Amino acid sequence: MYALRRLGQGLLSLLVVSIAIWSLMAFTPGDPALRILQARGIPEPTAEQVESLRAELGLDRPLILRYLDWMTGLVRGDLGPSWATGRPISDEFLSRLPATVLLTVVALLLALALTMVLGIPAALWASRWPDTLSRGFALVALSLPSFLIGVVLVEVITLRLGLGRVLADGTIATVFLPALTLALGPAATWSRLLRTGLLETRNAPFLSVARGRGASRNYLLTRHLLPHAAPPMLTVIGLSAAALLGVPGGRDG
Repeated sequence: MYALRRLGQGLLSLLVVSIAIWSLMAFTPGDPALRILQARGIPEPTAEQVESLRAELGLDRPLILRYLDWMTGLVRGDLGPSWATGRPISDEFLSRLPATVLLTVVALLLALALTMVLGIPAALWASRWPDTLSRGFALVALSLPSFLIGVVLVEVITLRLGLGRVLADGTIATVFLPALTLALGPAATWSRLLRTGLLETRNAPFLSVARGRGASRNYLLTRHLLPHAAPPMLTVIGLSAAALLGVPGGRDG
């Protein structure tokens, strides 16, 4: 019953959000048909062209009927045509999905690797130079915008060192630099979160028992500390994955 109640609340929230967004779009100043024609390369469309497109898109129908048509199409998986290209939005989305998923997966793996490299030493040697280095990395990575980090990486790694290519093609060979750019911010947050979780767990009574039985530090880290610090990390990683999937991969990655 709890799961069904939560599911119902989620569906109701989606319905309310869809109505709110639809209403905001409907009351946005300007004629959508005019903007679509201009986006298709017609800077000054005639009144006949505008009216024809309005009829084609159903913009001359009552607002409630347009919303119901859109909701019905959404349930069927039909998102309508793209205003810019005229192609179905689902086709446009699917054509870009592989590059976006690839970029997201590689960025998450890089972020997780950096988190382990920075977070574990920061916890094991708290208030010493590994912790200071991790804190400094987090400060820089969170302070600089991603586009600036990307420009610096391209300048240093691609142009000066001659590694990789400036223009990506969406393949695994060219995804490293954009994925690294996206990974630095999450890694900065995750590493500090991992450090906090490890420090909170290391004084737990069961660890004292394990130490008394002669358990090594590596055993304590892999069998006790990391598993107990993982739940908050998994929550944040899930949120970051959803955010990264919103980054347009495009056909060119």
